[in-house]
Amino acid sequence: MALQSNRKNRKRRHAHAVPLARRRLLPLLHKVRWKPAESWPAHLKAAQKLLSGTPGLTDRQIREILVDSIRAAHKCAQAIDHKSREVMRNHIRIKLLKALKRLANCTKRAPSALRKCLNEELVSKIRHRHVDLELIDEIFDAAVIAFSKFPETEAAKTALGIMCGKSSTDKPLVLIKEDYSALRSIDQRNAEKAIAKLARMRNAKIAASDIFNALASAIHPGQFKQGSSEIHTLIVSYVAKVANIWRKHGVRPSRASHQMDSTYTSKFHHFVDLVLTAMIEPDASRHLISPDEVLRKSRENYKKLRAENRRIGDAARKRIDIHWMVNNDHIKKALRKRSQKIASNTP
Repeated sequence: MALQSNRKNRKRRHAHAVPLARRRLLPLLHKVRWKPAESWPAHLKAAQKLLSGTPGLTDRQIREILVDSIRAAHKCAQAIDHKSREVMRNHIRIKLLKALKRLANCTKRAPSALRKCLNEELVSKIRHRHVDLELIDEIFDAAVIAFSKFPETEAAKTALGIMCGKSSTDKPLVLIKEDYSALRSIDQRNAEKAIAKLARMRNAKIAASDIFNALASAIHPGQFKQGSSEIHTLIVSYVAKVANIWRKHGVRPSRASHQMDSTYTSKFHHFVDLVLTAMIEPDASRHLISPDEVLRKSRENYKKLRAENRRIGDAARKRIDIHWMVNNDHIKKALRKRSQKIASNTP
């Protein structure tokens, strides 16, 4: 069964969380190596069926190809999950840095009564205290309490908007604490050292703005590694590894197209998407059910919704049920790596 393999769709996928990347792989590999195919996940059964008609391949070789391909797909899933966490972590660091700088500015331009309240609440927290995550949380809580005492001032409105979110209760939800706790441990240690250094300045007059600036200085933007969230190269690397696995067992990986059918794909292309789908998008039905059947079921489920829910949705098929993870461009670049390597070794 061939569906849309994104040959015409050049929009590249981006990193996202992959919960299955943290799974224990040994039980699945044991099942594929020794158990009947009927007990396997559906996408792996389909991948096995693709190879079963290949001349010269024994059942044992097919299982070995699958086991090695699953390992490669799992590493790809882990790389995608890691990149997703790095992208999110950098996003939070940049967001928190901007928030702390704005809080320092709000504190500086606040009315004298509010500045005095902030200084009393925050500076007393860092004196004669061990600086840790608990103390940083107390600083944010104390700042919210101080700003809340002057709710009509522009500085307080801005600061509370930066630090808090909506809550179902009257008590404000201090979201900035969650952003701080999501920082890397090294960033948190740097922030705690900056506050501890500030607290040791006995003769200096410390203001609340100095505390926010000290926290901001620990997460300087120069530390950020601005990387792309695209996973195109990760998928190409995975496809290249599986291509080498096929060659190792005497099977030639290839890509294919058909002038009259834009959805036509090679057996190798179909195989690599099936295995990667099993590791990353196991709920996708693009390889298991025909597109028309997917749409029919979607329409049936849509009709069962209440009228108010139907107004905010439609019966369209989910993206994972239509578009393949591996597109023709991935196959082309992965196979080109092999040809370039051969060409470079030719005298």
